Amino acid sequence: MRIPFSSIINRTFAVFLCSVVVVGALSAQGMRASPEERAKMLKDSLALDKAQTVKVTAIYKESQDAMMSAFQNASGDREAMRGTMQEITKKADEKVKALLNETQKKKFEEMIKNRPARGMRPRGN
Repeated sequence: MRIPFSSIINRTFAVFLCSVVVVGALSAQGMRASPEERAKMLKDSLALDKAQTVKVTAIYKESQDAMMSAFQNASGDREAMRGTMQEITKKADEKVKALLNETQKKKFEEMIKNRPARGMRPRGN
């Protein structure tokens, strides 16, 4: 059985469109920086060495993948998605903390404490 070419084009476009929506939604939730950019920010803020930076980048990539998967499986339940995203962020923070020395941990914990809460911003009309 041959699949019509137009059907393949339609499916490809649908997958592309879903990808754009997921990336856009994650950007709207504060995921604007790539895992590499986020790791670089921590490298600069906490004076991470090269090995720490590589590991932090991997943690943030894993976290981003988990968030994208959670978003795709949320079925429109915003509250469940918010809870899942917070849990993923918390786990990533714990993994990063495990890589840090005591001085870095103190600075990182202060950064987490001062991190703006997502979803708590007033919405514009």
